[in-house]
Amino acid sequence: MTPRATNPKDHAERVGLYEGAPCGLSPAARPDRRFPHVFAHATPIDGPHLAGQTTYPGFGVVMSMPPGVFAAGVLASRALH
Repeated sequence: MTPRATNPKDHAERVGLYEGAPCGLSPAARPDRRFPHVFAHATPIDGPHLAGQTTYPGFGVVMSMPPGVFAAGVLASRALH
């Protein structure tokens, strides 16, 4: 394991977090506009699903779990169809 330090510039450029903010949210963004591309938690590629801090509503440590629950719900609903 190689430790790596990151900074706000890394967060903004590599992860796409707003101005490198740790939670990635613009203070000016409306709640329904913060994660416009990931509300469905599915991807155009069959198989991968999105979950984590940068998916709805996962900002911060505690809120990183619900996106996983939502992604699991998408997978479960696909399994039933």
